[in-house]
Amino acid sequence: MAGAAGALGALAAESVVTAQPAQAAVSNPPVLLGTDNTGATAPTGIATTNGMSATLADPAGFGVTGNGGLSGGGGIGVAGFATGNNVGVEGRGAGTGAGVFGTGGDSDGTGVSGVGGASNGDGVKGSGTGSGAGVSGTGGGSDGHGVEGIAGGNGVGVIGHASGSAQSGGVVGTGDPPGGVGPGPGVTGEGGHAGNGGPGVLAFGGGTAAGVSSQGGGAGGVGVQGTGTGSEPGVSGTGGTSAAGVTGTGGSFSGTGVSGTGGSTDGTGVTGTGAGKGTGVTGTGGPTSGTGVQGTGGTGNGTGVFGGGGGSTGTGVVGLGAGALFGGGNGIGVSGAGGGTGDGVLGQAATGSGVHGKATAAAGVGVLAENTAGGPALKAAGPAVFSRSGILTVAAGKSSGTVTGVALSAASLVLATVQQNLSGVYVRCAVPNVAGSSFTINLSKAVTASAKVAWFVVN
Repeated sequence: MAGAAGALGALAAESVVTAQPAQAAVSNPPVLLGTDNTGATAPTGIATTNGMSATLADPAGFGVTGNGGLSGGGGIGVAGFATGNNVGVEGRGAGTGAGVFGTGGDSDGTGVSGVGGASNGDGVKGSGTGSGAGVSGTGGGSDGHGVEGIAGGNGVGVIGHASGSAQSGGVVGTGDPPGGVGPGPGVTGEGGHAGNGGPGVLAFGGGTAAGVSSQGGGAGGVGVQGTGTGSEPGVSGTGGTSAAGVTGTGGSFSGTGVSGTGGSTDGTGVTGTGAGKGTGVTGTGGPTSGTGVQGTGGTGNGTGVFGGGGGSTGTGVVGLGAGALFGGGNGIGVSGAGGGTGDGVLGQAATGSGVHGKATAAAGVGVLAENTAGGPALKAAGPAVFSRSGILTVAAGKSSGTVTGVALSAASLVLATVQQNLSGVYVRCAVPNVAGSSFTINLSKAVTASAKVAWFVVN
């Protein structure tokens, strides 16, 4: 603005120096160089034959106005040119007034437009003071954007750099406040189209800071929401050093930290890909028994949580109860609750085991079947195979045989029965030897030919 005023002053001076001095009414003296010109009751204007004009000190409330009305178009109303590191145009507001204010033309014209210098210059740059925003924009009433940036080539549409405390943000967006029209998002980004693949919002965390940090609204608002278009992700984040690529904190009233909605044609709501041994998606529940990761299946028999193992032996889903790694807890690794007649946990395998339970300590139980209502605790639909069972062959002329290599305890029970119809021959007793990990089966008498005796150990 100061440069513009100087340019206009030069025009006025030229009018005085040449044969065409500025004229005014009797009550208004001519404009003179080197002195303050006061007492004007009407604006002082200069106009050209091709439609450009400038007005000084308009009593209607304008200090300087310019009209770039060239007949061929493209004229600039006010222009300022600086040399060195000086400012071309500067405006300073008073009170809550804006320093520079622009109103776009009737045909979707831009209110304020800036073009950066040839050597990486910024088009528009703002620096806030105190808690003021560096650049603030308010969208029009008909779904207008508050601030819009369009990237050129591989450039970024809008970029913000945070400084100061860990709570400062490079770009901060606040959705419609209480009482506003609709649940407007704080920041909205639209990725590139036509194969360009540009992300809607691109953020890189610095040090241990997150690339994108967002807090959901107080009334169930979503922290970050992304909707993928075509093959482009709705939200993509790359963490810095050990920081997470995307982290979200839900609002104080059960708000969701991170929420994703997949595209209409089988799109994924949230996807994460780990690097090296990194986890693709990790979730930590709240301090008051919050759930780390929760999935709700779609209405068409959708799966709540799905995990597919990688490589040739990767595990689909792994659950570690509290204390599984470092002790100090008795948490459940994986818990499932069926609805109605549905299964709590279903395991399917082609040639492997559908469900495999393994205890690694003597006091542990591999698989526990329990029915607290008095119904069946264990049901096998098909043959049951037990490692602590087998066949003992008693040689001809013998009345007993010993089975070795079976770990026993004082509570072990050995059951045995002859597998042939031999007159007068039956199992008289089965005597366990706990220390020797063996037991001896005694028949009622010696057999004349070898006999088979089935045995089974419980407990």
